[in-house]
Amino acid sequence: MLATACAGGEPIGPANPPPPTTGTLALTVTGLPSGTSASITVTGPNGFSRAVTGSQQLGGLAAGTYTLTASTVSANGFSYAGTPATQSATVPSSGTANATVAYAATSGKLAVSVSGLPGGVPAAIVVTGPGGFADTVTAATDTLASLAAGTYTLAASNVSSGGTTYGPSPASQSATVTAGQTVARSVSYAALGTATLNLSIDGFYLTQAVQKPDRSVPLVAGRSGWLRVFIRASEANAAQPGVRVRLMQGATEVQQFTIPAAGTAVPTTVDEASVTGSWNVAIPGTLIQPGLGIVVELDPSNGVAESNEGDNRFPASGAQALDVRAVNPLNIRFVPVITRADGRQGDVTAANVASYVTTTRAIFPVNTVNASVRAPYTTNDTLPLQSDNANGAWSRILGEIAALRTADTSTAYYYGVVGTSYGSGIAGIGYIGAPASLGWDKSGSRAGVAAHELGHNFGRQHAPCGGVGSSDASYPYTGGVIGVFGFDVERANASGIGATNVIRPPTHTDIMGYCGNQWISDYTYLAVLNFRAASPSRREVAPAVQPALVVWGRITRDGIVLEPAFESATRPWLPEGRGDFQLELVDAAGRVLAGGRFEGTPVADAEDGERHFAFALPLDAARRAALAAIRVRGDGYQAERGAAPASAAPDVAVTPRGDGGVDLRWDASRHPLLVVRDEATGEIVTLARGGAARVAAGRGLVVEASDGLRTTGRQRVAAR
Repeated sequence: MLATACAGGEPIGPANPPPPTTGTLALTVTGLPSGTSASITVTGPNGFSRAVTGSQQLGGLAAGTYTLTASTVSANGFSYAGTPATQSATVPSSGTANATVAYAATSGKLAVSVSGLPGGVPAAIVVTGPGGFADTVTAATDTLASLAAGTYTLAASNVSSGGTTYGPSPASQSATVTAGQTVARSVSYAALGTATLNLSIDGFYLTQAVQKPDRSVPLVAGRSGWLRVFIRASEANAAQPGVRVRLMQGATEVQQFTIPAAGTAVPTTVDEASVTGSWNVAIPGTLIQPGLGIVVELDPSNGVAESNEGDNRFPASGAQALDVRAVNPLNIRFVPVITRADGRQGDVTAANVASYVTTTRAIFPVNTVNASVRAPYTTNDTLPLQSDNANGAWSRILGEIAALRTADTSTAYYYGVVGTSYGSGIAGIGYIGAPASLGWDKSGSRAGVAAHELGHNFGRQHAPCGGVGSSDASYPYTGGVIGVFGFDVERANASGIGATNVIRPPTHTDIMGYCGNQWISDYTYLAVLNFRAASPSRREVAPAVQPALVVWGRITRDGIVLEPAFESATRPWLPEGRGDFQLELVDAAGRVLAGGRFEGTPVADAEDGERHFAFALPLDAARRAALAAIRVRGDGYQAERGAAPASAAPDVAVTPRGDGGVDLRWDASRHPLLVVRDEATGEIVTLARGGAARVAAGRGLVVEASDGLRTTGRQRVAAR
């Protein structure tokens, strides 16, 4: 059935369809330079497609969704991209949809100007940049357009014409291209035949803490360093040549570095104190290995006109070999010490132990430093630590740390940490040439004190500075200064090279003295390196754990103090077989079962020549049964210890304390020593003598009683 129109209108039906409904798309284009056409394609229903070059209203569009695609356009050497690149707009019936395309520059330009060449002679400038870009500039003026934003390098080479060679300046430079901007660079050529300036390589060295100009201080394999190259000019100049360094292993190049000039000119004299007067680059530890050789090439692109190009390589042929040595890891076990006299505990924990080794890492010839924290140890000494050590408490506690290390199975250096009631005076004490020392926990100085005492452990005596009691007569530099330039590699690696990285000889003193402003001299550095390499099996590695008798004591100006011996499963530590003193384990008939000659370990800060000893002698069942006495004699002294009339059980009285710890009391005439161990770990928590001891809270304990010669019984003390 057909519909009819009202009021006499034409009927609507197949012969008269309704008029189409249309709308408008209003497009706004921004960001293009005046007169530059956009490139936008609009597509939509019924196959609609139209190119739009600017702001425009598209009318009579069928209602529906339209897609606008903006393409990149170029103008005046810049590229412009539209945003958004693609968008949709829904045109309503009898209405208007709005859309905007904002153009912005996405590229920049590099304008290069060339001077100094005769007319018609092309320049030779290679420009490289992001995304593999490469182009060559030969004209007097040239502009490279539509460049992606980023940093570009201009490398200019010599050119020749009419028998004359022309050199560029600068030979290498960089330019940062910014979108929508033009950056300008210039290259000036000059005939090389007229040059009077000469540049030469005065020397170089690779340093990890301290180094001499002749590179005679050995390097540590695997440890990072900084290479410093020293260039000297024959006259005042404004040259800024680059330096190329090639690291070699034999005939194989393993790495190459290009170092730009740090200053605005090449100096006419070498100044090690100035970081801008040398060409510097960090060398990763992975590249510093035995067999390393180095080649240094000055101005490798010949960008600076010189009167002599023949001295721009060092060495003149081959590679300069460097002395690189592999070293053992340095293992340090920090022991929080509880001083019985006042209950103070040294503040060293897993959280802060790294702060104790910062100086050690920075100055000593080590690569890997492993720092761990042992369970706390309570001293037996009832006297407090004094700033002048007048009561000898510092050295007696040191003796306990040495015995503790000998009884433990660890091969690490032992460093006891104490808390003191004073802030000025003795801060540490250590053995010369043996792996045990003691220092305070003050946060501002703990790292330097630890390094100083470890230096003693590494065989070093005092440097002659600051009123030391005795010093190394062979120290080569007056006043204990470091003598040659040092370099703070740790700081340079962390925050970049700067003036504070260079350690100056006149103002810095050796770590082994008592003066301030400390670093390490080449003398101490080399001595420590040689000490640790000379006999690592003696000092830092030991045989397998086995039953042993720990014999310990000290030699003072008043005689030999032989502490009660005790048994421990540990690594043997035997007398070295030389020295003025003789240790003997003897049976009832006076026959020697074991022992040997020894020197005793000097205590660095003891002015009366005090020496200590702590040995672990293998103790099998037969030797244990036959043992009747321990004897130490020498230098006119003799000490002997036999067995006390001990009972098998220690019979220790235990008194709980309010802080959760316990006080122990026993008959010292029967058991002159109690070895108190943590029941869970087996670690010694105190070596108790004199019939009374105090142990910290929170642990189950096992008490092992000694009759002076051997361990005779055990008693468990329950945890509270």
